[in-house]
Amino acid sequence: MQIFEDFACPHCAAFHEQNGGLIHGLVSGGELEADYRIVDFLGQGDPESWSTRAANAYYCLEGSLEAGTGSEDEAAGNKLHAFQSWLFEQATAQPDDATLVTQADDIGGGTASVEQCVTEDGGAPQITAAMSDFSDFGLRGVPSVYSTADSMLYNPEQHGDLKAWLTDRSGR
Repeated sequence: MQIFEDFACPHCAAFHEQNGGLIHGLVSGGELEADYRIVDFLGQGDPESWSTRAANAYYCLEGSLEAGTGSEDEAAGNKLHAFQSWLFEQATAQPDDATLVTQADDIGGGTASVEQCVTEDGGAPQITAAMSDFSDFGLRGVPSVYSTADSMLYNPEQHGDLKAWLTDRSGR
């Protein structure tokens, strides 16, 4: 399952507030594999935009956690979920990069690796890849929940309950 979000998008923040815990619970419980694809849809690559800076910081923490554990274990998933929630909450304040690094470190990312990554725009390849998939899948807006198993985009009016739709496609 691919979940496309932009930290500057108010609709994404609302989606995360409503469904982030559900999705995180399904992933933690082994009922779903989800790949958060953080895009800078609204920032359009502007290195000064919150969209781009927050996406970069997210991918930097993700990389630091994966390097520390060798995989994305449950503890790393919990930390990423906490950082994701914090990034959405900061959309109006848009803190500076030093604050992004401090928060990532407080959550458990390891300051040195995250700081170097944020400073060097180390998450840029992941942002580019997410934007490429976003385009390749024909998506038009965020948030988007896309099932690669059957090339289907979740539509709440058409598909109803998100949990049922996700678990129907998870194959677990």
